[in-house]
Amino acid sequence: DRFPNGIKGVADYVHGKGLKLGLYNDIGTKTCGGYTGIDGNYELDANTFVSWDIDMIKIDGCNGNVADYYQMYPAFGAALNKTGKAIVYSCSWPA
Repeated sequence: DRFPNGIKGVADYVHGKGLKLGLYNDIGTKTCGGYTGIDGNYELDANTFVSWDIDMIKIDGCNGNVADYYQMYPAFGAALNKTGKAIVYSCSWPA
């Protein structure tokens, strides 16, 4: 496996080195590279990132409806805030 201890294991390793860990995703159905995007699963994904102890998340907009970005990006930001964990949120629309 690419990450035998999961992303949480990577985060623990990186944090153990005194560094922060950031991830990338997309607000739409797929990332720019074709991997699964958030696709409306705001709370699920926000809680997953928190469970992995992620410090920063960059969200692109390669595969979402541009007309909906003004609703989608704030909705994901609200889901992140609801977790109570401080996470740097970098949003980019359109990508």
